[in-house]
Amino acid sequence: MITAVRLTTSFTPGTISLAAGQKFQVLVSTSVAPTGSGFPQPCASGVSYPVATGMLSVTCPSSGDYVYTAERAGTTTLTATVRPRCAPGQMCPQWITEAALTVAIT
Repeated sequence: MITAVRLTTSFTPGTISLAAGQKFQVLVSTSVAPTGSGFPQPCASGVSYPVATGMLSVTCPSSGDYVYTAERAGTTTLTATVRPRCAPGQMCPQWITEAALTVAIT
């Protein structure tokens, strides 16, 4: 079973607990664009990227879909800078937020 975490202007839920080897999936809202070390840009399908000093790894099965694997025990925080996703030439709200997800791995 894979735990689902949603990312809009914040992570929901904001904390998850996993055992090493377990996975969780971050589902990013189509209305936002996250950046940060835990969200590789671009994120090539089939490639695994280490994040959070190697405590997690991430793969991207599709656009806006990030699957993380808990690699080793400890606690880490996955952070993202979140901005609105706007089409070119479209008026765009001017806001930026920082979202944080605490991940406890046993």
